[in-house]
Amino acid sequence: MQVELLNESGNQQTYKVDARILTPPEQMPQLQNELHRALQKRQSSLQNGRFEINNVEAVRDAEGAVIAYQVTLHKK
Repeated sequence: MQVELLNESGNQQTYKVDARILTPPEQMPQLQNELHRALQKRQSSLQNGRFEINNVEAVRDAEGAVIAYQVTLHKK
């Protein structure tokens, strides 16, 4: 699993993005930029880049390490 669609409702979609495909970011704007590029590259329905990220939640393993991000976006 690198990018998995979890939920879709109208123009809003929620994805789970494997943290290993991203460079560890230091700030949220960098994370959002990397998530936008990862989703655009790996999801054919998002290749036009016309979406904005509304929410990002870290998914952690039992030790607390971030293993993925749950990303909610709005398609424009």
